[in-house]
Amino acid sequence: MNATAGGTMAAPSTHTDSADAGALTIGPVRRLVNTRAPGRRCAAVLIWLLISLGPLERSLPDHPASKAFLISLMIGPWIGLLWWMHRKAAWASISWRLDEEGVLHSSSVSESRSLRWADLDAIRPSEDSIGLRSGDERLAIPLNIPGSDRAAILAFVRSRLPAGFDLDARPRPFGPIGPFLRRIAWAILGTLLFVATAAAPALIPIHGGPRIIAWIGIIAIYAWIWIACEAAIRYGRRADDAIWQRRRDS
Repeated sequence: MNATAGGTMAAPSTHTDSADAGALTIGPVRRLVNTRAPGRRCAAVLIWLLISLGPLERSLPDHPASKAFLISLMIGPWIGLLWWMHRKAAWASISWRLDEEGVLHSSSVSESRSLRWADLDAIRPSEDSIGLRSGDERLAIPLNIPGSDRAAILAFVRSRLPAGFDLDARPRPFGPIGPFLRRIAWAILGTLLFVATAAAPALIPIHGGPRIIAWIGIIAIYAWIWIACEAAIRYGRRADDAIWQRRRDS
């Protein structure tokens, strides 16, 4: 494998290690690391806030201070969220070293992590990376870094993967119809429950019913938002786990 020319130390590249002809180094590349992702509580609170802005605006007096308060509610949480996500973020110089034993991920701001080829229990090939998993430890080998040799990386990883793994894309088999029908049934049941507990109570006061019933609908809407966020996160985790390719029996 030939080295890819790089102008400076920070320029990413793919090259064989001069000290070890059987090793391949990717990088270094400069990236923003240690960013945090919001969880279901944060998502639910932000959605609650957005749907509450309309009723809150109608209940406040027509005054410049009220408008300033509403603007702060619309902008402030997003600024706070961005600050929270990037509070511990830092720019780091990252590189990957692939050899006969496994993969070493090095960063200038954190401890190095490694995975051994022999310990792999699942892989996830994609267009821009190759995901490796061993228990709870995960590493991703990038394929789209400018200056890196994609073909050389793929050939190196393919030759080192244990028996039972491959990088060829395979169509996912169509699963049994039972779980699919159960999901459809749950979706229909959830829609009916939402109409009964949220939509109907909110519409009753419009047609002359007691206004207190509307509060039942409002509380139910908030509860349904929480349930939807929880369900979306759980489904996302299952979908992510299904993408990983396990070792096939020989």
